[in-house]
Amino acid sequence: MTLHVAPVAWSSQCIRAKQREERRQTQRHPMPAPANGVRGLCIRNPVSFKGANTMQDNTHNPDDVFGKTISSYTRAQAIADGVLVNVSGLAREVGFRIPVAVTSAVWADCVAWTDADSERQAAQDESGRLWDVLWMGALAAKRARGVQRIAFELHRVPRGGHGTQPRPVVLNLHIGPGDNAEPVITILMSDDD
Repeated sequence: MTLHVAPVAWSSQCIRAKQREERRQTQRHPMPAPANGVRGLCIRNPVSFKGANTMQDNTHNPDDVFGKTISSYTRAQAIADGVLVNVSGLAREVGFRIPVAVTSAVWADCVAWTDADSERQAAQDESGRLWDVLWMGALAAKRARGVQRIAFELHRVPRGGHGTQPRPVVLNLHIGPGDNAEPVITILMSDDD
């Protein structure tokens, strides 16, 4: 990979920093300046890739770096296919301000519940179980500000069988970009990516 230094305009802050560094250098080790007169650089956007425009305008084209996109799978497609379940309506009531979805694995393990399950195990419903998932996720998000992925524990009655005692499961709340680079939340099992 060939790296090129992008040309920059010197700001007054960069010039002052350069002057301070030159004073420090001459106080420690008095020596003549290099032939080009530059001792240090203050570079705002230092790297551009061969074949790409300089990154002065901060527009990045992934095709320049990685090549043509072969395939993409959007969040909207995942929701339409059932891979993700959009739970943004109830999530707003819990206190989330951005769209929230859970994976189908989280839905099957922690949310899904039928009348037959209530008769056989414990009287519960899907909206109550979903509220528990979202509430515990909201509490974890409030405690761990500034991180992208948050692990939290949820106690739920496992579906199937005759058990009525809650069992712990570790879920991850992931904050990342949506289809249009807007912030979105996905709640997934700890072994999901």
